[in-house]
Formats: sequence, structure tokens, C-alpha cells
Amino acid sequence: MKTFPEAKISEGFGAISVSGLFLTSGIVLMSWFKTGEILKVVGEFIVKARGGSST
Repeated sequence: MKTFPEAKISEGFGAISVSGLFLTSGIVLMSWFKTGEILKVVGEFIVKARGGSST
């Protein structure tokens, strides 16, 4: 009976760490995707600006 509460506690911490891991990875993926989008837009803007200045 003594090991049951400990198992329950470790299970709870495991669930917390798993959900936290999913949350963190989700945020990282979202920010990485957003950074890629921003870089793409900036790159296109630079290309347009250079194209506009060269003509």
C-alpha cells in the first residue's frame, strides 16, 4: 500500500511533464514556422525593393 501513493505522484508528474513537453514543442514549432514566414516575406520584400531600384 505504501508504494501506491508514490506511483500515483510520479504518474501525475509524468502527465504534467508530457503536457508541458507538448506545449513547449508546439510553441517552438509555431514560433519557428512564424519566423520562416517572416523571413520569406522579408526576402520577397528585399527582392522587390532591389528589382524596383534596379529598373
